[in-house]
Amino acid sequence: MGGSGNWRGWLVGLAGVALIVGGTIARDSATIGRPGGTEGLSAEQAEVWKQELEYFRSLQAKDLKRHMALWDDRFVGWPDYRSHPVRKAQIEADIAEEIRTASANVQPTAAPTPESVEVYGEVAITYYYWPEANESSATRYRITHTWKRTAAGWKIIGGMSCGVPREKGNV
Repeated sequence: MGGSGNWRGWLVGLAGVALIVGGTIARDSATIGRPGGTEGLSAEQAEVWKQELEYFRSLQAKDLKRHMALWDDRFVGWPDYRSHPVRKAQIEADIAEEIRTASANVQPTAAPTPESVEVYGEVAITYYYWPEANESSATRYRITHTWKRTAAGWKIIGGMSCGVPREKGNV
């Protein structure tokens, strides 16, 4: 990291986000653990979730330009397949390679459903499981994106994904 104080500022900022998220989860469980569908989302939450669905659909369509238009140029995130966080350029290169090498016979999957969508003014956080065509694998993937409202609409500014063991009876 840059100067000696930069990491402290980053940690303080991260702690602030954790407190906001934790407080909201405790305050508002209406958007937590939704068993599929988007009923109960506010207009703002639905607006953000619509962008998350565009993320999914543009990947399904293998449309790199459309997909990357959703990402802020300052994005930093930590995909499950990387050992460290990466920037937008690396995400774009990874997705381009995935599209280039993808099988033409990949079956489309159902769109994801939100586990939680929270809006904090100009920032929003989404949580969901990546939908799979084959739900028999032992692992499923949790996704979180942080979105920022910009003049050009909502843009992804951060994210993380990770594989987690599939719980029996809890798809």
